[in-house]
Order: sequence, then structure tokens, then C-alpha cells
Amino acid sequence: MWVLGTLFGVTQDVDMVTTRASGFGKFAVAVLEPEAIPAKLDAIIGNRYFQLIFEVEPFFYQILGCGAFGTLRITAVKIMAMVQRRTLR
Repeated sequence: MWVLGTLFGVTQDVDMVTTRASGFGKFAVAVLEPEAIPAKLDAIIGNRYFQLIFEVEPFFYQILGCGAFGTLRITAVKIMAMVQRRTLR
């Protein structure tokens, strides 16, 4: 789950209780553009095909001053990821 968060930003937390008790994982990620997170992502690892389905919900907002670069807005969101897996032939 931690690695999935790094696809979009910086993973802040992984909800292991929800992840272990259900068919999906939930984690908090700090991102610059939450609207850029896709609804679905396909991946092939070895001979397995995975379809990752993401649902994003706001978590909290934080504004950081960056000196010469102005103000940078970083948004933390919670992402629910559901994995569907198939074996390729």
C-alpha cells in the first residue's frame, strides 16, 4: 500500500485495519494535484494483470511557504484502492 501512495505523492499513512478487514486498501497521500489521480490504473507484473481502481476523498489541506518560489499548496487526500487480479495466458 505504501508503494501505491508514492505513485501520486508522498504517502503519509496507511490504514492497515481497513486494509486487512476488507477487499480494498486505504492510505493518505500528500499530493500537489489531487485531480490528476486517475480513477483506474492497469499494471502487469509477471503474468498477472492488475486493475487498480482509486477513489479519492479530501483529508486535510496545508499551505507551505517556499520563499523565492512563492506559496506552494499541498493537499493530503485519502485514497481507497481496490485491486482486481487476473492471470494472463
